[in-house]
Order: sequence, then C-alpha cells, then structure tokens
Amino acid sequence: MKKQKKIGFGLLCIGMLVMYIILGLFFIDMPVSASTIETESSEEAVTLYVQSSSLAVRPAKNSTELLGRLAKGDKVTGYREGVWIRTTYNGKNAYIAAKYTDTNPPPTETFYVKAGPLAVRPAKNSTELLGRLAKGDKVTGYREGVWIRTTYSGQTAYIAAQHTDTNPVLETLYVKVSTLAVRPAKNSTELLGRLAKGDKVTGYREGVWIRTTYNGKNAYIA
Repeated sequence: MKKQKKIGFGLLCIGMLVMYIILGLFFIDMPVSASTIETESSEEAVTLYVQSSSLAVRPAKNSTELLGRLAKGDKVTGYREGVWIRTTYNGKNAYIAAKYTDTNPPPTETFYVKAGPLAVRPAKNSTELLGRLAKGDKVTGYREGVWIRTTYSGQTAYIAAQHTDTNPVLETLYVKVSTLAVRPAKNSTELLGRLAKGDKVTGYREGVWIRTTYNGKNAYIA
C-alpha cells in the first residue's frame, strides 16, 4: 500500500513538471502584447543645444574614447538616459553629458571687426576664403579659442578672434563725393543736411552705413 502511494505521488510530481514545461513553452511563443510595445516605444526624442565651447562625444557612457566634439550652439536630437543624452554621431550611437546642454540655444556674442579686410573662412585654419569683412563690421557668433564661429552668406564660417573687439570700432573717414546726404535714419528720405568733399567724419560702420552725429543728433551717411 505504501509502495503504491509513493508511486502515485511520483507520478503526480512528474505530471506537474510536464505541465510547467508546457506552460513555459506556451508563454515563450506568445506574442508581445500591444501595451508592452507601447511602453517600449513611448520614449520621446528631445532637441537640445550645446552650451559649452567643446563637448565630448563618446561611444558609450563614461567611455574615455572620443568620437568627436560638438561646439557651442550645435543642435542635438536624442534621448535622455539619466545624466547622459543618447544620440547619433556620424551614423553611430553616441553619448554626450546632459548637463552641458539646454532646450534653448545659447545667446550669441556680438563682435566688431577692428582690423580689415578680415578673411572669412569655411573652417578653422582653412586657406579657402568665403569673403572678407571690413573694419567696423558687426559679427554675431560664438568664440572658439582663437576663432569666432559665425555665419556668412548662409553658411558656417570662421574669422580670427584677435582682429575683433566686443566694442564698436570708431572710424575716421573723409567724404570723397562733392555732396553727401546726411539722414536721420538709414534709408530715410528726410535730410538733416549735406557734407562736402573732404569733410572729416567720425562714426561707426553699420553695414553700408556710417552712424555718426550731425548738429548734436544721431545721423547716417552712406
């Protein structure tokens, strides 16, 4: 009798084991539920802007290896992972430190050319020229070491920082035409007066205009 009970108990255990194996195989083959898919794909991309002058791009979190560097103002799209941003760089998965980014672009700086003509280049140390800036020209951009990164004719460009100043450059000029209109505003048809050939003018260059004073008032000449 005892022997029969032992056999029966053994068969019961074997039966339960077989049932667990079958159930396990069943759940392995089950498709992932829609709710699970939704949870995994609910991750939203964020658009951020680099706030530091040179931000390391790494192939993995905490890696000492560098894939490259991003400059101040560069736009990045990626996913937050704790203190890191997971993004792509040259087609590869990459990571940057989140604390050096922000959802708003950093404010640009304003510079004035103090020695012209100043070469405008497509890259730092490039021998190619995109154009030249004149003394007094206003430039907005970001300082990157000895360079200023700006835009010129719609493309990224670089100028030498040593030839710029954060303050407007006062220039001394002489009228070279027989009579030169003095206006209260750029492109104004109103006249404050006229200057004669050879007259000396001190002022600040603003594009194609010189901002000066005339009889104690702000004025513009071409």
